[in-house]
Amino acid sequence: MVRFSPKSLSAALAVLFLLACAAYADSDPPAGPPIPETLAEIRAHVGQVWHDMRAAPHEPADDGEKVVYGVDDRVEVYQTTDPDLHRLAEAACLLC
Repeated sequence: MVRFSPKSLSAALAVLFLLACAAYADSDPPAGPPIPETLAEIRAHVGQVWHDMRAAPHEPADDGEKVVYGVDDRVEVYQTTDPDLHRLAEAACLLC
C-alpha cells in the first residue's frame, strides 16, 4: 500500500489545480454581446435590459399567488415624484 504524506498530497493537488487553471486560461472566452465601455453606452444598455425585463410577460408561480401581509403600499419608481428616489433608482445595480 502506498502512503502519501499530507504535504506531498497537498503539493500534488496544487500542481493539478494550477494545470487546470492554465488550461482554462488558454481557452477562448465565451462569445457574448459587446461590453459597453462609455457611461452613455452603459446607461443605454441598462435601460434596454430594464425595458426588456419589464416587457416580459409575467406568469404567476405554479404554487399559487404571492401573499403580502399588511398594507401593500409598494409603488414603482415611475409612480413617484420624489427626485431623491429617482436618483437612488438610477444608482441601483442591475444583475443579470
